[in-house]
Amino acid sequence: MIHSLLNQCRTLDIMGIDHGQLSNLRKHAIIAEGKPWIIDFESAGTGRKPRNVTTAAQYLLVGASISPLMRRTLGVRDTEVLKRLLGEYKRGSSDYSYAKILECLKLVGA
Repeated sequence: MIHSLLNQCRTLDIMGIDHGQLSNLRKHAIIAEGKPWIIDFESAGTGRKPRNVTTAAQYLLVGASISPLMRRTLGVRDTEVLKRLLGEYKRGSSDYSYAKILECLKLVGA
């Protein structure tokens, strides 16, 4: 589910759309038919740099109360490496930097 959600965020980033409110995924993502879906695009826009992947990953894996559970589930032990990779993605938003995040989260091929 995390891979699917991050891929949706990546697609938005590529399209140049910033959702604007993914810092609280509890209010802006749902699970329906066994899949996560980003919802509520009221604040979305193209006038600012898209930060969907970094914002969602920060919520899921770094700053929210659910983050320790998510990190344990994915086997992420070093949050500093993850933060560095998110910073690299934030600066360039390249396919390579996104792939490195997925690799760190052991989501490659997922």
